[in-house]
Amino acid sequence: MIALSMMGKKAEMRPANLFFVELIIVLLFFSLSAAIILQVFAAADRKQKLGELTERSIVTAQTIAECYSVTGDVAETVEMAFGINADIKDGAATIPLNRQLTASAEGDVQLTVSEISRDISEAGVFSRMSIEFVLDDDVLYSLICSAYAPQNGGASVE
Repeated sequence: MIALSMMGKKAEMRPANLFFVELIIVLLFFSLSAAIILQVFAAADRKQKLGELTERSIVTAQTIAECYSVTGDVAETVEMAFGINADIKDGAATIPLNRQLTASAEGDVQLTVSEISRDISEAGVFSRMSIEFVLDDDVLYSLICSAYAPQNGGASVE
């Protein structure tokens, strides 16, 4: 029970109680700040890893395009670039790649290499190919390249 002598007086906070309230507020502020900063660092780390993967995709796509300019064939290009025999269906191959962009059965990245067109004339064969890297249904990088193979003496291709 409250004593009758205390009823008319204001409740006063002692300095020790005020110190603990301030301490709790400061700890709460630092806890929230730390949580926000950790989320920012985690997001920055994800962006950095995605940037590295995109950079590797660009270099790999350039390598594949160079192989295609030499071979002019999707199957030979995949074999030259990755050293594997890919299953080519309708002029396209889908290859699972790991995060280092090497062929892997349980790859996170899907590489799709597909022939877009092949124009045959008396002068030679001009073909175009599409290269696309996909991670979690998002396109990391895509490139369209071409190859030209002249015919010997202008003979026609059958």
